[in-house]
Amino acid sequence: MSAPCYLNITVRKADVERFWATLGKDPRPYWNTYMNNQEEDEFGNPVYEATDANYAWYDQLIEAARKGLVFHGSHGCGGSYAAGDFCAVSEKYFEVETVCGDGSRPVVGINEDGGRVEKEIEKAKEYFAARKRVAELMKETQCTGECAGPTAGG
Repeated sequence: MSAPCYLNITVRKADVERFWATLGKDPRPYWNTYMNNQEEDEFGNPVYEATDANYAWYDQLIEAARKGLVFHGSHGCGGSYAAGDFCAVSEKYFEVETVCGDGSRPVVGINEDGGRVEKEIEKAKEYFAARKRVAELMKETQCTGECAGPTAGG
């Protein structure tokens, strides 16, 4: 059974090889190219995109997080799950549901009495704190050469 969705992910340069080894996939089909350049964030960390990430690669991303890899991204909805934004830091995986899975704000439930679901508020706060730490770590990357990712079109 499958439930594929769109997924984009930015991986810390120093973690690229370990990330793809953990996923058990060849990264080349997922490397974005625009005008024959590799897409990277402003700190040189590679950005990948998949149009067929089964169950948003949930199990594989949990495993990558447990290994201490640092990444962030978003995914669309699939058969039985909502769109979401996710990140990993300190060997933990964080995810919040969103409307579109495009970096938009988290969706928070409302009780029958019109009040917010506090558990979801706390989850969103934890996610934002983790995402802030991921952003800090992405700036600190000091990797060149092999761990910078595959070449465009390679």
